[in-house]
Amino acid sequence: LPAGRLRERPRAAARAGVILVGGLAGSNDARYAQAEALLGPGRTFRLERQAAGFVSPTGESTTTPASPFLLAAIARPERFRQDVQAAVGLVVGEAFYRDHHAFSPTELARVCAQAQSAGADAIVTTSKDIERVDPGGLHLPLVVFRTRAVVDDAARFRTLLLHAVGRAA
Repeated sequence: LPAGRLRERPRAAARAGVILVGGLAGSNDARYAQAEALLGPGRTFRLERQAAGFVSPTGESTTTPASPFLLAAIARPERFRQDVQAAVGLVVGEAFYRDHHAFSPTELARVCAQAQSAGADAIVTTSKDIERVDPGGLHLPLVVFRTRAVVDDAARFRTLLLHAVGRAA
């Protein structure tokens, strides 16, 4: 479970109607079965990230960069790197900052210089980070790599979720 002062304790799972278990991509079914047995069969679902492609900062589809340089300030940037590498095959460099970092114009200029030195054709960031990046000072295209959440057994998940919301209303 995510940790931190704004998160619920693991014991809160006992009162949840639906539990999403992420981070098991590529895991065998035994690991999921173990999580399901612990959290409760019938209310536990796998949650996986799926690449949704590259878009401009304003959301329009764009071409996939051939030599991306990554820029992110998220909790687990290695997942971002893995996802982009899986989509394009090659990442020429990266600048990762602590989660929720506010990028300064000086930092962005430094990142752009690093990206150009590495031979990047674009700077790629996350949907979360694009809100804190001013593309005005960049001399390379800025592209957003989007992902979507995919829940296994989506129909059963939707039914349980709507039932839980109905009970809470």
